[in-house]
Amino acid sequence: MVFAAYWTFLFVSVILRCQLNQAQTTSIWWYSQSDFSCDFERTCYYNDISQDRNDDFDWSRSYYSPPVWRGYNMYISEQNKRPGQVARFKTPVISPPRGSSYCIQFSYILMGPYVGQLEVITENESHGVSDPIWISSGLQGPYWNTEYIDYQPTNSFRVIFKATVGSIPFNSYIGIDNLEVYGGECQSTPLPSQSPILSELDCDFESNSDLCGFTSMEQSRWRHAGAGSYSYSYLPNEDHTLNLGSGHYIFSSYDEAVLYSPLLTSSGSETCFSFWYYLQPRSNGELLIYLQSFNGHIGDPLAVTSSPGHGAGQWQLQNVPLRATVPATFYIVLIFSRKYYTGIGIDDFLYKHTPCSWWPLQATIGNCNFEQSLDECGYIQGGTNEDDFDWNLAEGPITMADGTRPNADHSFGNSSGHYMYIQSSFPVAGNTAKLFTPKLTSTKNPRCLTFWYYIDQDVGKLEVYLEILDAVDKIWYSKTPTENQWKLAKVDIVPISSDFTILFQATVGESYYRGAIAIDDIMLDDCESVVNHIATFSCDFENDIAGCGLFQRYDDDLDWLYFNNYGVHGLSDSSTYMYVEGGEEDKACIQTPPINYNGSISVGFSVHMNFDPQLNLRVFIQEEWNYNKKKLIWEKNGITQGWEQVNVMKVNQSMTMFAILFEAVLGPSSLGVIAVDDINIYPDNTSLKDDRKSNSIIITATVVPLVVIFAIAILLVIFRKPWMNKPKDGPRTTSTKNVDSDAYTNYEEDVYENAYTSPL
Repeated sequence: MVFAAYWTFLFVSVILRCQLNQAQTTSIWWYSQSDFSCDFERTCYYNDISQDRNDDFDWSRSYYSPPVWRGYNMYISEQNKRPGQVARFKTPVISPPRGSSYCIQFSYILMGPYVGQLEVITENESHGVSDPIWISSGLQGPYWNTEYIDYQPTNSFRVIFKATVGSIPFNSYIGIDNLEVYGGECQSTPLPSQSPILSELDCDFESNSDLCGFTSMEQSRWRHAGAGSYSYSYLPNEDHTLNLGSGHYIFSSYDEAVLYSPLLTSSGSETCFSFWYYLQPRSNGELLIYLQSFNGHIGDPLAVTSSPGHGAGQWQLQNVPLRATVPATFYIVLIFSRKYYTGIGIDDFLYKHTPCSWWPLQATIGNCNFEQSLDECGYIQGGTNEDDFDWNLAEGPITMADGTRPNADHSFGNSSGHYMYIQSSFPVAGNTAKLFTPKLTSTKNPRCLTFWYYIDQDVGKLEVYLEILDAVDKIWYSKTPTENQWKLAKVDIVPISSDFTILFQATVGESYYRGAIAIDDIMLDDCESVVNHIATFSCDFENDIAGCGLFQRYDDDLDWLYFNNYGVHGLSDSSTYMYVEGGEEDKACIQTPPINYNGSISVGFSVHMNFDPQLNLRVFIQEEWNYNKKKLIWEKNGITQGWEQVNVMKVNQSMTMFAILFEAVLGPSSLGVIAVDDINIYPDNTSLKDDRKSNSIIITATVVPLVVIFAIAILLVIFRKPWMNKPKDGPRTTSTKNVDSDAYTNYEEDVYENAYTSPL
């Protein structure tokens, strides 16, 4: 009986619950109205709409979002959501007169780099939820649009607004405002709401407090400011346009602060967009630059602007080339991101239908003749704790205060031109002045750096360094006077996989002589001086490492050094070769210039390995500049019996353009030395020449009298290479990759004089 009572109670409960649900569902349609209007301010209340309980999250009503400010509205933010999540809200039930038509009118915004989709759906009393009657996805402009939908209801209905999160949740918004549902047909012509389309853009923010038509994703994340009006340490005290404290620019200090340009048009050919930015040196902020089409999403960044690693802070130029294939209409999207509290200033936006290469501003490629300001060249003076004093910009005729600087620049050859210089009379001996190029982009091809320099007698030295990530490598050096004239320097730079910076460093000498070091007309371009050798290559190191065209690699630990004994007491005056020394299992790599030959080759060279049985030298053939495609052709471990001649015959290779790579790996001992001389590369049907100046142990098959053998052995001992006299603890980091032809001998003498007196 108890069992029967239980099942009776359960059956009655189910019946009552079903009737209650049906009553609740039916009650939705009982309370209806003939129309509905809501601006989410005062004409309706938040409770007049209903949130869907079966979605993933709710719409919000706020005065502060979405980004284009127009009072209270309904919006969703896609930040911290998952792709594909949805939010729905519904209007009250509308009961239309029989046979009447209705208009659904509303304002909406879809804005953001990866903004999702907005749908309008109707729910009918008889047929339930319909398919969407209107859909919009992707960017619809950084402004509010107005939409009008004609709808023919059959009975009572309500309108559902469904927002879907995009594929990459980010700082994007979907908003609804000024919603009206009323009887009658919609207006035939929608009201225009978007900003005008611009074919060109030029804004210096001096008279445009409205951001020149740019739109911030969120209120006050990008602000218009007068220079000096904010006391933030990360902002400049002068604008870029006027270079005055009374000038203006825009700035942001918010993470993921998004800024949209006005809607721009493409010319169908290559165009250019540029602006000037200010980021504190070594700050953690960066600016990502995108292009976003109408109705679309952003793709990969067109450029990434990061903080300069040097200097005390200055305006920097960013050029953004746009290809001819860009959409007919588009937005430039700037997104500032940071990890810690900092900010960015932006000034002088410019968009023109001409390629960036036609513009006179050369900061993105590092070229500078100093006729513009350092800002326009993108060059940066060394900052606090980086150097001791600054380079000076020379302009106009020489005065008594100028001392002995050049009386004419190199560009124009007269006193009206400009160049950079330092004077040696006032700074302390050993003080340095550093000048950095802008950050230069990585390249798969060799580059050629050329510049003109001027050095007075006994004033100091000029050095050029290559900075790649955290590595600093000297690539050129001179202290030889140029005899009161400008002299050309050329430096070949091998392909580099990372962005890099070039540093020009002047160091004051010990002499009290009053003089100057100057530079002018710096150019970085495709390197025509890198000669492709046809079939053959030869180097006896009479003219330094760089004189042979050998390239030091930047993905190793040490550089190969050049040894000559001119003027050094106790050594033969005929010894020249390249070598590497030290320990700690460091690696040093150097390669020949490209060689053009498709067939078997022969490789010959002399090698000396001593003082550490764990030394290793390997020789590879590799595909031109492709470091990953190489083949081992010879290897030696341990030590050699003095100089040994190596002939690697019939090296089969199928690469038309190739290079030979020498890879030395030192052992644990700091005394280990590996040296290479007389490199010869020929087609395998050509005999290798052997023109060593000193002894080489060559095994011959000729039978000679025993007396002659002993005589040869004695001569070999007398004229052998003077390894025991060469310093073993010299400055391993010294590099002589490229040295001007008049200066290299003096440079080498100084290097090894220092090595004897103050070994590292």
